[in-house]
Amino acid sequence: MVCVSSNTCINQYVYDTDLYEKIKEEKKNAFSLLGKHVNIFEQDLCQLIEQLKKIVFLDIHGEIDEAKVEPYRSMVQRRFPNSQTDVEILRFRLWL
Repeated sequence: MVCVSSNTCINQYVYDTDLYEKIKEEKKNAFSLLGKHVNIFEQDLCQLIEQLKKIVFLDIHGEIDEAKVEPYRSMVQRRFPNSQTDVEILRFRLWL
C-alpha cells in the first residue's frame, strides 16, 4: 500500500506481464494439443470402424490420460450417437 497523503492510500500491485502472457500462452497450447489428440483419436477410431464393418463391440484396454477422458467421451457420443459407450482412464468400450 502506498500513501500519497496522510488520508489517501492506494493499493499497489505489481504484475509481471511477461509471466502472465507466458501462462496464458501455455494454457492455449495445452488446449490446442488436447484438441489435436481428440481429432487424431477420432480419425483412428473411424478408420478402425470402417475396416471392421461387422464390429459390434470394441473393448480397448490401456491408460488414457485423465484430461482426455471427457473430450474422448464427447467425441464418441457426437460421432456415434446411436451407440453405447464407456470411456474410463483404463478402458475404452464402444457398442455399435
